[in-house]
Amino acid sequence: MIQFTRIYNSYGSLVRSLLSRLAIVSVCFTLVACPKKEPWDCAASESVSNKHDNATRITPIIQIDGTPSMQGFVQNIRRDNYGPFFDDQGRPIADPNGRSIFNRTLRLIDDTFAAFPKSESPKYYRFGTKREDKSFGNKSDKARYPNFYGDYFLDKDKYHYLGDAKIDKAIIPVDGDVSDEISIIVTDLYQQNAVISDVIASLRKHYLEKQYAVGVIALKSQFDGTVYDINLGGNSQDYRTSDQYPQKFRPFYLLVLGTYDNVSRFFDTFKDKSKNVGLNFAENKFVIFSSLLVKETSMLNITKPTLDNNGIERQFTINDGQVMIEVKNEQTIDRLMITNKAKDMEKINYQVDYQPLSYTLPIRPESIEFKIQGDFNNNTKDFSPDQNIDKIFNLGNAKFLNNRLLTFEANLNTNEMQTGVYKFIVDLIPRKVESPKWWKEQNLSENDQFDGSRTYNLFPFLQDLSDLTIKSQQPIGHFCYILHKK
Repeated sequence: MIQFTRIYNSYGSLVRSLLSRLAIVSVCFTLVACPKKEPWDCAASESVSNKHDNATRITPIIQIDGTPSMQGFVQNIRRDNYGPFFDDQGRPIADPNGRSIFNRTLRLIDDTFAAFPKSESPKYYRFGTKREDKSFGNKSDKARYPNFYGDYFLDKDKYHYLGDAKIDKAIIPVDGDVSDEISIIVTDLYQQNAVISDVIASLRKHYLEKQYAVGVIALKSQFDGTVYDINLGGNSQDYRTSDQYPQKFRPFYLLVLGTYDNVSRFFDTFKDKSKNVGLNFAENKFVIFSSLLVKETSMLNITKPTLDNNGIERQFTINDGQVMIEVKNEQTIDRLMITNKAKDMEKINYQVDYQPLSYTLPIRPESIEFKIQGDFNNNTKDFSPDQNIDKIFNLGNAKFLNNRLLTFEANLNTNEMQTGVYKFIVDLIPRKVESPKWWKEQNLSENDQFDGSRTYNLFPFLQDLSDLTIKSQQPIGHFCYILHKK
């Protein structure tokens, strides 16, 4: 009996001990289960870079300004003072061996699309106040003759006035679907009545607002003819160049319109082929205007487990007893514990990858705006917008390194922080880009004396295109933070 009692008592103690331990474990599990689980990722907004690039075949549309101002690029360009050449039908030929830059460029466009992937045969159109309804072939041969340019053209038994250029009409897509065509407009950018705002409006409506790209290639060539529509007064002026002074050659432009991928692919192929035939076009004369400025949005890439700041600790999990934040894409979210050792003002330096799109204008780093959205749980299980973001957290001092890295700093005012958990999402919005010097150097203003080597209203035209791309407010960076103040 005594032995049994001892065993019983021993067994009872064991049971009581186990029950006690289970109670403790139960409490622990209860405490752990108490925080509200809060899933959170740092996904950037969906990129539209490939939004339109699903076409199986691409149709090149080449439109050539057929107005009298363009005739000087091919008419009476003399060689060694022998005068103009004529073909076997008595038609004047600018340069039968194809020496002028303008004619070589037209052939180069043909050759570019011959090597262009997924390309159908190009369709060529002439335009003035309207675009010809029917393509004149799949090569630019006709545009190399002076009689291609004039006051009228015959189409469907009706004469159409060519005297003025309505570039804004040529910009309208031929078939309505931009995704499966790429449009090249060859012009001197002399719009009817010099109303360049109509051109901007058409580019915005049909391309930029729909996330398509506008490419501009600025070129110069020999010229012997008359320039029309010089300014708001519609003045005209004769102009002749000499091979001895190539800096005085007459400007002309290629507007390249379509998806960014198609425009940049044309730029690459056109530029490579130009070098093969001795036309070394300047790199900075190739510009793409697009609402997208980067290949991929820059994100944080947290690989270092500790910081140099003694009062701030990197955490794997943020759990303040009220919420436990479960993150996806852990390297893209910096999770920081603000301890009682933190100074009133703390600074953390960052460096992330930066991938600008080719041919787009460089961003001015001092113009970058850091747009911050912040939520705070205030020792509760729910987050709500924080109205004091600017006082406690900001990013700044952005710089680009070799156009491949972006550095910046985060500034934390720990003294203004309350106990609890903060979530911050920061988007980097560029506000200004760098303009190439040639925009102004090649510009002719209303009050300037005529200079055939420059283009009327070029700078405002290109600047307006630049402004349109910036106004789209597409972020180049998307950064996420979780801060836990004890």
